[in-house]
Parts: sequence; C-alpha cells; structure tokens
Amino acid sequence: VKVNLDYHQQLSSDFSFSGSKRKFQFIQGTIHLGKDKHVSQEKPGLHIVGVLPTFNLAQWQRIFNKLSPSSSNPSNDVLQSIDLLFKQATIGIRHYNELAIKASKQSPDQWAIDITQANIAAKLVYQPVRHYLSGHFSRLHINDKLTRDNGEASALRIASMPSMDLTVDDLKINALLLGSASIKATAMTHQWRMDSFKISSPYYQLTGKGQWSEENKHH
Repeated sequence: VKVNLDYHQQLSSDFSFSGSKRKFQFIQGTIHLGKDKHVSQEKPGLHIVGVLPTFNLAQWQRIFNKLSPSSSNPSNDVLQSIDLLFKQATIGIRHYNELAIKASKQSPDQWAIDITQANIAAKLVYQPVRHYLSGHFSRLHINDKLTRDNGEASALRIASMPSMDLTVDDLKINALLLGSASIKATAMTHQWRMDSFKISSPYYQLTGKGQWSEENKHH
C-alpha cells in the first residue's frame, strides 16, 4: 500500500506499507520539506529531506525530545536519515545562513553527521544513548561580535550538553586565527566537566580544563 500526502506544496510525503486487512507495517517512506520535491528514498525506514527557509532549534526542541532514546515513540527505530538545508538557522544565540546537515543512522545507537556552512565543516558521530558527540571539524569560524551585539541570553543548558571528544583543524574567532584545537568533556546531571582543552599554533600552545555548573535560581 502506498500513501502520498501533499500540504500546500510545503510538506509532502510518500509512504509504503505492507500487510493485509487491518494489520499494516511501515516499510519505507520520505518526508519532503519545502516546495521542491526530492527523489523518494527506496531504502527501508523513514527519510527526511528538503529545504527550510527558517529554522530555530529552540522551537523544535520539544519535538527532538520526543525522538530521544528514552522516548517510547516508534519513530526512534524508523528514522534512518536526514538531508536538510536551512536557508536561515538559529541555534542558541547564533545565526547561520545556508546551513546543510546530513545525518544517517549507522547502527541503533550511532549517527554519522555531516555539517557544511560557510564557517563550519564537520564530520561527527553522535551516540544518543550515551549522549556522546565525537568527530572532527576541518573548519570552525565563530563571529563572537554578533553574539555580544544582539544582547540575547543563551538558552543553552547543562542537560542539553553532551559528553564530547572533538578536534578542530582551523579555529577562528572573529579575525583571530587560533590554529588547531581539541576538547574532551564529560556531561553529568548538574555539571559539564571539560576534562581537557588544547589550542595549538606554530607560535603558542594553550591548555586548560574546567567545569560548568548551573545554579538553582528559584527562590
């Protein structure tokens, strides 16, 4: 059984089911976001593709939480890949133009993620059950001036921070070329501990460690 949906040329889907009478099982399908319809995936599972004019991570956070490993939502097992381009994306207090994200499930607890943008180029691996992020940035350029000027407070919370093991080839903050960098960190219930941090260039080497704890602001 094939089911095709189209909502005002903004969202469409192609789903395939197998079964008989009242018992049907989802086999494969593609959700298309945006006006341009992409070629449907013939691989098993659910695939999300398309182009979104705007994206705000904070607004989508509730949906992502429902797709977390602790959730009983059946889509946890069904979703197999994501291939999206965000024309304008807001993540925390930072804004990105033309942000492309591709993610594919490698195993029940491992996703391969590619991120491409003018200031970012990364190949990452995320393990949802462990809430662990590892991988490599060939380019990471941060415009800190935009953050200071907009006056917005960061919505980032310790509970959302993963443990991580990341390396960066080209780290740049504003016009300052910092060189290569690496960070290892451990996420805990009420604390995010930076086990090691290192920045290296031909002229200097900077190392450090630390921790981030949130205070209870309820009085």
